[in-house]
Order: sequence, then C-alpha cells, then structure tokens
Amino acid sequence: MSALLPGLGQIYNDKIWKVPVIYGAAGVIYYFYDMNASYYEEFKGAYTDFTNEKIEQYKGYDKAEELRAAKDYYRRNRDLNIILFGALYLANILDASVDAHLYSFDVSKDLSLKIKPTQINHEFGQPIPAISCSIYF
Repeated sequence: MSALLPGLGQIYNDKIWKVPVIYGAAGVIYYFYDMNASYYEEFKGAYTDFTNEKIEQYKGYDKAEELRAAKDYYRRNRDLNIILFGALYLANILDASVDAHLYSFDVSKDLSLKIKPTQINHEFGQPIPAISCSIYF
C-alpha cells in the first residue's frame, strides 16, 4: 500500500504517527531540491552568458571556473536530493512491509530470557563456574 501512496501502509498497520514524519521529511527534501534546482539554473545561465562574453561578472564571480564550480555544486546537491527522495520512498515501503510482517508477533510477558550464574559438576574434581541462559516462551 505504501508503494501506491506513501504513508498508506503505515496507516493500515496502525502506525499513524509515522505519516507526518514521512511527509515532513519529503517536504524538507523537496524544499532543498527546489532551492538547489533554481540556483543551478541561475548559475548555468550565468556561466553560459559569461563564456559567451555577454557579462563580465555575476554576483561577485568574475572567473568562468568559479561560475562553473558554483553551477556544479548546485547540480550535485540537486541530484543528491533526488537520491534522498528515492531512498525515503524505499524506506517508507520497507517500514510498512516490516510492520505488516510483525503486526501479529507475540510480545506477551511470557517471553523472557534469564541469565544466572551456575556451576558445572563433573566427577573428576572441583565444580566449574558457568553462566546459565534460559529462554521461556
């Protein structure tokens, strides 16, 4: 369900509190994507104008290498935000799938693990100190 609409699987699994987290993270990623994409387009145009000798400087940048570096920086950050958005989408699907598989998992108080000191007795000599591990279910 989360593959069709992010958050729908969490609602189905009664983990409604995760939906604002998913959409909040998606909103933050989209905000930074949009900001970096607009700066990339801005510096891409400035770099093209600078190399075609239409302008001599742009926002304090007066070398083609500096404009190219700024353009590449914002392109790299824009692409990283696309990757982060895809990772968030996959994490959303994985989370809903794991919650669905563990939905009916028994976590009653009868499940316990007890560790206590003990000793191993043998017929050849002194008892050997040991640790006993008991699982109750």
